Amino acid sequence: MSTTLEQIQYGFDRDSRRTWQRRSLTDTQDRHYNYDALSQVSAAARGSLNLNATAISGIPASAESWDYDPTGNWRGYHTAVNGTPTLDQHRVHDRGNRMTQIEDNPNNMILDRVGRMRQMAPDAEGDWDGKLELTWDAWSRITRVKNNGTVVGEYTYDGTHRRVTREVVGETLHSYFNSQWRPVEERRDAETTAAMSYLWGARHRDDLVRRDRAVGGTSLNETRYVLMDYFNPATITDQSGVVKERYAFSAFGVRTILNPDFTVRSDSECGMEFGFQGQFLDQESGLLNYGYRYYSPQLGRWLSKDPIGEEGGVNLYVMAGDNALNQVDHVGLYSFVNDTPGGHLAPYLFPAYVDPPSRFPDSVWEAVEKSPEFQEYLGDLEVLSKNQAIWFEKRIAKGVGSEFHIHVQNSPNMNFLQRLHAGTIAGGIDVKIAKGHEVVIDCKFKPLATCKCVATTRLPVHLFDHYGFGGYGGDPSGNFGNTALKYILTIPSLFGGVPGGKDYDIRDFRFIDWSYQFDV
Repeated sequence: MSTTLEQIQYGFDRDSRRTWQRRSLTDTQDRHYNYDALSQVSAAARGSLNLNATAISGIPASAESWDYDPTGNWRGYHTAVNGTPTLDQHRVHDRGNRMTQIEDNPNNMILDRVGRMRQMAPDAEGDWDGKLELTWDAWSRITRVKNNGTVVGEYTYDGTHRRVTREVVGETLHSYFNSQWRPVEERRDAETTAAMSYLWGARHRDDLVRRDRAVGGTSLNETRYVLMDYFNPATITDQSGVVKERYAFSAFGVRTILNPDFTVRSDSECGMEFGFQGQFLDQESGLLNYGYRYYSPQLGRWLSKDPIGEEGGVNLYVMAGDNALNQVDHVGLYSFVNDTPGGHLAPYLFPAYVDPPSRFPDSVWEAVEKSPEFQEYLGDLEVLSKNQAIWFEKRIAKGVGSEFHIHVQNSPNMNFLQRLHAGTIAGGIDVKIAKGHEVVIDCKFKPLATCKCVATTRLPVHLFDHYGFGGYGGDPSGNFGNTALKYILTIPSLFGGVPGGKDYDIRDFRFIDWSYQFDV
């Protein structure tokens, strides 16, 4: 006889925003959400959904609501328990969207000159009268955390921003990662055997399936399996399938640990730190380390500026457009829907294997710019940016020997990327890139379809970033090499400004080395 360990249902509105969640094994952990006109979460409530799932029945067990300023900062944050207000918070931000104050809070927010949070509330326990003090290195990585004046964590990193040591309560954990920046093993102090190991699944990058831990010795004698809800862990079981604990998350990622019967417990039965959006919670600080940045679920914002600037959004501190229920951010740079990011940001998702942005030498661009084919290409782009639907095919025979075949069908009522996510763009794109006369990539694909990488070399060929083309994909684990790829056309001026105008320079193209992302 089978037993249901977890059952979760979702509801969505016509804009594909999640409006409710029902956990069928209990009547206390249903969720209902509301949004404003910009798809920012405006209200969230927990309790038991009514029959039509249009609201929580009666008085919600807990409720949250948000007020936003024009750039997405939390101007007001309000909470209630069983209808009784518990928090009425008003926040102050400066012109750079930096959070500077919580009104009537004894601990002011203190930032350094580059906009990183040095002192903040709440503390690690979520007490708004407590404080955290953060020390940063030159690369905007937290190296030390104080909780109410006591040092509780110290950290070091490797050259690709991965955190390789974490010292807490007199113990140093050494982390070892796979190519997707996911930990596969942790060791304590100078031990040569694993204190914890992680097995990742094939559904997406942050799909943790199993964690093994050494308890009371050096052997991995405790096994826990993770049942995922969307991108969050929902239920933890042992190797026999017995539920050990459950999790619930607020709209911006505050974790509540539950017993198997859904009652609240104070701490994890197995020391599990895997949490919101598949990231790991630092219990000593209450912060989530995404890779490039640290995130505070209580504040609902990043603690430092976005390293990629406004490519991730005009507000450099907002988390996922204030819609972390529907958008995912893997490494702290850029959020996206349905695991499909803008192609020009794809290399950042695998930063350990990608060279920094660079450009072709001026001599190469001079040869390109002088060719009549290239001037015709700019002219065709201008036409492309003005027409509602067009088949565009153009070859550049000289310079870098690029060859493009593009088909775009534009609707004036829908955003280009929204239609791309919805799979409504017809046709496809064939791309063949050569440096000199040597072909390095030969792919055939359609947006949101698949392709095979049939030929490549290890040459550092830079292509298609920012104003060009890009792709993201691989096998379900995100591994590249003769596997399925998803590509997105990302030309910001496609249906707006005119390429080739007085403010346009081909040298504004930025290119990323993709040679490591395909196996020879």
